[in-house]
Amino acid sequence: MQKKLIALAVAGLMSAPAFAQSNVTVYGLFDIGLAHYSDSATSGKANRTALDQGFLNGSRLGFKGVEDLGNGLKASFQYEFNVGVDNGGDVGGGRQTVLALSGNFGTLALGRQYTPQFNLYGEVDPFGAGSVANVANISRVQTRLDNLVAYVSPSFSGFNVTAGYTMQASGQEVDNDNGVRVWAVSPVYKNGPIYVGLNYHVAKDDATNAEVQKRMDIGASYDFGMVKVSGTYGRDNSETLAGVDNAAKYWMLGVSAPVGVGKVMASYNSYKDLDGLKGEADMWAVGYEHPLSKRTKVYAIYASIDNDDTTKSVDGSDYQKGLQVAIQHRF
Repeated sequence: MQKKLIALAVAGLMSAPAFAQSNVTVYGLFDIGLAHYSDSATSGKANRTALDQGFLNGSRLGFKGVEDLGNGLKASFQYEFNVGVDNGGDVGGGRQTVLALSGNFGTLALGRQYTPQFNLYGEVDPFGAGSVANVANISRVQTRLDNLVAYVSPSFSGFNVTAGYTMQASGQEVDNDNGVRVWAVSPVYKNGPIYVGLNYHVAKDDATNAEVQKRMDIGASYDFGMVKVSGTYGRDNSETLAGVDNAAKYWMLGVSAPVGVGKVMASYNSYKDLDGLKGEADMWAVGYEHPLSKRTKVYAIYASIDNDDTTKSVDGSDYQKGLQVAIQHRF
C-alpha cells in the first residue's frame, strides 16, 4: 500500500509541471433548486412543481486554456458541456466550443459561440438573461450560433466592436445544404458605471434568399452605487418560409440594488406585434440573491406574464407564472 502511495505521489509531481505549462483551467457551475409553475395557457393543464436545474445560469463543465505564441500573439480555446445536475444526466454538448487568436489587432474566434445580441441582453437584464425572469421570455433572443466567425476589436477607452458571420447558423454544413446565414455587428461602450450597447443582425435563408429575421437591439445601464438602472429596446422584422411577414417591438426597464451583502432585482418587459396579429404581452419579475461565499449563492425569483393573443411563457412551455428557489455553486 505504501509503495502505491509513493508511486502516485511521484507521478503527480512529474505531471504537474506539464499541466501548468499547458495553462489549462477546468471550471464549472452547478445550479439547482425547486421550481413551481402555474397559470398554464393550455386549458386543464395542472400546475407543475419539481426539482430542476439551470435556472439563473445553465449548469456546465468546461475547459479553457491559453498559449503565449510570442510577440503579443496568443492562442486560446474553450469547450463547455451541459451537465444534468438534477438527474445525473449524461454530459452533453450545445454550449461554447471556441478556438481563438488574440493580439494587438483584437480577437478572432471560430466555433459555436454566444451571439452579440445575447451578450448585450446578458449585460443589461438585471437577471442576466436567465431564470423565469429572462428577458428572452418576451424578446426574441438568439443565444448561440454554430459555425460562427467572430471578430472582437481592441478596446478604445471603453469602446469596442464585435462582428460575426456564419454560413450555417445551426448544424454542420454539407453540399447543397439549405441553411441559414447570419451576420451581426455590435458596438459597445463600457466605462465605469456606464454601459451602452447596440446589436444589429440579419438572418437569410439559402433556399429562398429571404431575410428570415432582421433585428436591432439597444441596451444601456448606469450603476449609481445604491441602485443600478437599465433598459432595452428592440425591433424584429421576420419572414416565415411561407412568405408571411411578422414584425414586433420589445422593451424592458430593470433595476437592481444591494441589500446588505445580497441584491434585489426587478424588471418589467413589454412585447407588441406591429402587424396584423396585434398580440401583446407584459412580464414583471422580482428576485433576491444572497452570497454564501465568493463561489456559492442562494436566490429566489418570481415572474408573471400577462398574454393578450400571444403565447409567451416563463418556462419555455406555456406556464405564465413561475417561482424558482435555488442554490448555485461555481468552481
